[in-house]
This record gives sequence, C-alpha cells and structure tokens, in this order.
Amino acid sequence: MTHDRIRALVAEIEAATEAARVRAEERAAATYTEAIGSGLGTLTVNGQGELSTVDLDVRALRYTNETALADAVKTAIQRAERRAREI
Repeated sequence: MTHDRIRALVAEIEAATEAARVRAEERAAATYTEAIGSGLGTLTVNGQGELSTVDLDVRALRYTNETALADAVKTAIQRAERRAREI
C-alpha cells in the first residue's frame, strides 16, 4: 500500500468520524413531541428518548379517569421513545 493510499484512507476515516460526530450532536439536541390520546395533552422526549416534559390539558382531564390517563400517557411515551430511536 502506498503512502498516498494510506493518506486517502485516513482522510476517509476522519471524514466519516466527523460525520458521525455531527449526527450524534444533532440527535442529542433533538426533541420529539407526541400527542397524548384523546386530546389530553402532549409530552416531549429528548434525543436519547428520555422524557423531558408532560403537558396535560386540565379541561380534557374532566372526561377521563386515572386508568385511561395512565394508558394514554404510557402509549404516547412509547411512541416518542420509538421516534427518538429511529432517527
């Protein structure tokens, strides 16, 4: 293998490494917001899929019970986490 070929390979590796670093930074900075079913509110996860906020619509809460609310929040969290993983 020639020195020129080695330099070219090193340059390719450095470019791929930089591209991966940029993608990782973009992912870390991303947020994903999901609607909580039945208009109950929204929640947000960060790029790692960690829950960061839950915003409930107090007016909509009048029309649900604790079990339905818990199920809706759990489902929305799972959808948001899945979206964060897919990116």
